[in-house]
Amino acid sequence: MVRVERKVCADGESHIRFADDVEGEELTIIQSCSPPQDKILIEILFMASTAELGVERVALVIPYFA
Repeated sequence: MVRVERKVCADGESHIRFADDVEGEELTIIQSCSPPQDKILIEILFMASTAELGVERVALVIPYFA
């Protein structure tokens, strides 16, 4: 399991980063799209995009896609 650090900056921007090293790993991101769906979906895409920079493979599992 990889820890994800999330915070919202003062101007409302999301800051997301993997707290653990994922380079060379196969990564599965599991996240539901509960309200606010638009913000959560963008965060999922940011995580996947960031992970693609160093992982072997990225899979997304979205059990609830609003």
